[in-house]
Amino acid sequence: PDIGLEIVVASGQSEVSFDTVPGVITRLHSRSDLTSRVRDWPLVAGPFDGTGAQRVVLAPLALDRNFYAVSFGLAPAP
Repeated sequence: PDIGLEIVVASGQSEVSFDTVPGVITRLHSRSDLTSRVRDWPLVAGPFDGTGAQRVVLAPLALDRNFYAVSFGLAPAP
């Protein structure tokens, strides 16, 4: 899905925002290189239950650079 991922850097941190999807669990990951699968990247925040609303996460900046990714999983059936 198109989650409208947006990243704003200010005051030594990243503000990462993305839209959530009802029934879908999301997690925010970060890494300084692109050498492995996203699901193997360190977790920054989450898991978050999807509500259809935008989620904003504040994350500290690494010393070199940061790549961010959002992983998805279906919520368990009630």
